Amino acid sequence: MPTFKYKAIDATGRQASGSLSARTEGDLAAQLDDLGLYLLTATTAEGAARSKRVYGGGVSKRELIGFSHDLVLLFSSGVPLLEGLKELVVEIDNPNFARVLDDVRQRLEDGDSLSQAMSRYPRVFPDTYVSMVAAGEASGSMEKVLQNVVAHLEWHEENKGVIVQALIYPCILFTAVIGLILLLLTFLLPRIANVFEQARVELPKPTLILLAISHFLCADWPYLVGGIVACVVTFLLMRRTRKGRLAIDGALLRVPFFGELSRKVGAATFCHTLGVLTQAGVAVPQALEIVSKVLKNAVLSAAVARASKGIQDGGTLTDSIKETNVFQPLVIRMMGVGERTGNLEEALTKVNEYYDRIVPQAVKRFVALLEPAIIVFAGLVVGFIVLCTLLPIFRLMQAIKH
Repeated sequence: MPTFKYKAIDATGRQASGSLSARTEGDLAAQLDDLGLYLLTATTAEGAARSKRVYGGGVSKRELIGFSHDLVLLFSSGVPLLEGLKELVVEIDNPNFARVLDDVRQRLEDGDSLSQAMSRYPRVFPDTYVSMVAAGEASGSMEKVLQNVVAHLEWHEENKGVIVQALIYPCILFTAVIGLILLLLTFLLPRIANVFEQARVELPKPTLILLAISHFLCADWPYLVGGIVACVVTFLLMRRTRKGRLAIDGALLRVPFFGELSRKVGAATFCHTLGVLTQAGVAVPQALEIVSKVLKNAVLSAAVARASKGIQDGGTLTDSIKETNVFQPLVIRMMGVGERTGNLEEALTKVNEYYDRIVPQAVKRFVALLEPAIIVFAGLVVGFIVLCTLLPIFRLMQAIKH
């Protein structure tokens, strides 16, 4: 009899995990039901190995959105899920995704629920997705829940697209500026330096400093590359540790303009994700735990996790979020109104509509400040290089006159 590692929730939304022996996942779910728990995920060593063999990576969010649309059509048209998944496997262009869906279909035939089968592939179906599907299965409203899933995924991709598109030009501009500076220092300046050396002109200190930098870039560039690689590796290793992520993300939140933008994007993600999860019927403590994993900033993520624990300890959502001291007063006030009126989902929707308006504006404002800053930086650096180049020329001309 296999031993399952499981995750489950009780009626209050509190999560539980452990190991139980059962013939099938259906038997495991029945055992947990007797204990007052609803099964979320269950894994055996054999099942985990099978998932690892099947999954090859490379499933984009756009492909997941397209599949979710097809899944909505299956439920709305009344096509049996197993039959519909079999057809979708054939139609999917991505072979990795097709293998995952085929394994999901096989697990359904073995007695798994759809959410349990999807939970085997967290890199394809995120926690938000699986939890909403599980809530839809429990409430019997899969079509509506899946429509909310699609809306949430599309909202997330649209916001990501707005930010990426806005940052394309500043990134290109900054790359061009760095390229111009390197060209001046490694190609133009060494040739001019040869002229100064042949003319035996006494060089001013700014020019000597610039020539030393140029010589370092030309002769000792492997040390520079090694230093950059070491910094990147150190940064990535720090990001892998909890303390390192908290330190880095906390510092980013304190950066002028960028920190404010990060807080607004985080608040928008928090409100939208929490809203769709609670609308799907996911308990607030569990929904907050999922939201904490969705947020990219570690400081905001840790704050939401603390709020989830605060609710489990008997506190209210508003008080728990307020104690974190990371979200704007508007979010806290609206959640307080939603809790008092018993309509938290509507309050979160209104807050999200507000952020849908101001986040694109904040991105445009940030880019509008970033572009001039890059141009000013380029002007100062290039101007310094030109000045250091012209000073010896002026001295040479004066020497010729005398």
